[in-house]
Amino acid sequence: MGIYARATGDYFLAMQNHTHSAYLAREAGDAQGEAISGFCATMERVNYGLVTIPESVRSMLIELREAGKRLYEALEGKTDDADAIRWAYLNAPVHLLTAHFWAGEKYDSAEDRRA
Repeated sequence: MGIYARATGDYFLAMQNHTHSAYLAREAGDAQGEAISGFCATMERVNYGLVTIPESVRSMLIELREAGKRLYEALEGKTDDADAIRWAYLNAPVHLLTAHFWAGEKYDSAEDRRA
């Protein structure tokens, strides 16, 4: 539902759905699922901020970077997991780059990934 809500431009609903998904994943003991859903929820919070309260976007970028770090930690070492690989090398970087672009901030992926 979070992905559908995002596609329709309802970023607040997308944020709520991803937050709920993170809760369900945590309850199920799925750390990777929780990290992915938590990252998506934070991304949608940034999107919502962009269309409603642009002055707070920079502080939201800090939150997004922290959610990204937690996501990358949850994905670390999972070289045989297709979802982990897709999130580590495609989805997360694209979302982080997009958020920085909309906020007018320079994006340095080295800040988000550990060496």
